[in-house]
Amino acid sequence: MRGQIGFENELAALFRLPLLPSDRSEMTRSISLLFLASILVSLLLTFSATTTVSKTPPHQQQLLHRTQTSDPSSANNKAFANSTRKVEADPPTLSFLVAGYPKAGTTSLLYSFKRHNQTIVPSHEVCAVSSKRGFSKVQKELEEAFAASTATDVDGGVVVKAGVKCPQTISSPLGLQHLRDHAPELKLIIGLRHPVKLFQSYFNFRVTSMHDKGMDFEAPAAGSLIGAENNWKDVSTDTSRFELGLQQLGKVTLSKDQMKTLKSKRRTLAPIPFPVFLYTMEQIGDHDQERLAKFGEDMQSFLGLSEPIIFTHENKNHFVGEKKHPETIDICESRYDDLRRLLVSQGNATQKWIKEKFLKSPDVFVGGSKDHFNELLSTWAHDPCTRLPQ
Repeated sequence: MRGQIGFENELAALFRLPLLPSDRSEMTRSISLLFLASILVSLLLTFSATTTVSKTPPHQQQLLHRTQTSDPSSANNKAFANSTRKVEADPPTLSFLVAGYPKAGTTSLLYSFKRHNQTIVPSHEVCAVSSKRGFSKVQKELEEAFAASTATDVDGGVVVKAGVKCPQTISSPLGLQHLRDHAPELKLIIGLRHPVKLFQSYFNFRVTSMHDKGMDFEAPAAGSLIGAENNWKDVSTDTSRFELGLQQLGKVTLSKDQMKTLKSKRRTLAPIPFPVFLYTMEQIGDHDQERLAKFGEDMQSFLGLSEPIIFTHENKNHFVGEKKHPETIDICESRYDDLRRLLVSQGNATQKWIKEKFLKSPDVFVGGSKDHFNELLSTWAHDPCTRLPQ
């Protein structure tokens, strides 16, 4: 019995409480012992919670915070609950979408945003974003990317911008319309490329993908992919008719003939309020460092970031030249002359409409030198195979 009392008194001394009298009843001793033990457990758990918070990455410590009590007299009873209560931060809101076009530098942008200190993006395409019922999946992808991210704002707080990539989204503006309810502050980034180069790159990308998956397939003749109705895995001469996608966004007034063309291509006018940042693939890989820096600053400003964006060239198709697959095409070969003529003719019409109409919208922004951007678009009126080594 005295051994038990001695232990209780040691606990009392440890917590600076009055010593327990040796002549109290058995019940009183039991109650006192339980009281002291509960204090010890509370302190141990509080210490454990504090240690856990200290090991949590800075951008996730925002998920744990102390709730202030309005009644100071209840502090002893609520101290443990308030010090360890986990309150979930607001889930990351979709801030930007790399919406187009395939094979126009969108993967390079994805890697740039993955490395950036103020952005989080899933490391793969999230095309559920263009599905009316798919936003819950998008949100889940963002939350997972947020949990794995080390990106913080300049003050060491939470991630400031979250985005996804799906270069096919531009072909489905109806899918973009439902985002008005889920992401009202969304900003679109849309990449363009010379139609001839895009066609070759997209076709060869599909070929490589099929081989990578070990699939048996027979690629159609590239010259047969005239119009979206004759596409092969979304590859056709309409893929680079960028005006078909851009006109759907409702940024500029369309003529009756343009509306008729949209309808014939099974497109529709679906106005959205989101601002658009337009770029060409060549701007991301610009060798003029001053121009490249200005382009990066403008994209940074468009997204509301305070740190610069560093661009790299990713996702190259290495199965070219001697390593090319049997189905890989070199679009500069003479057998593709007619195909190139069509792509150049369409490209000329596209670049004129972008410069004369689309860029006049106050919702459309161009990064870097606008003169340089226009010069790059003007090259679409020319066959690149007559200017470049084959």
